[in-house]
Amino acid sequence: FTSHDTQHVVDTINGFSGWWKENVLDGVGLMQYMGGNVDVQDLNRKIRVELQSDGYKLKAPVVTLSPDGKLVINPNAEVI
Repeated sequence: FTSHDTQHVVDTINGFSGWWKENVLDGVGLMQYMGGNVDVQDLNRKIRVELQSDGYKLKAPVVTLSPDGKLVINPNAEVI
């Protein structure tokens, strides 16, 4: 991963659909998953779909909740 790839993955996970006029459907919208009951499987699926559509190969994204309620995300993505 280059720093550009890392930033792209972070932006894709944080961004909402419609934020980028070049690709209006791109974005996971992480903030919508915060502060309530998090459907970890849904978030995991959304990350996988969005990053694969951007050309990343994913081994298996891992999304967990830490004991203090924070989301921990490891996309396990690599450039193809």
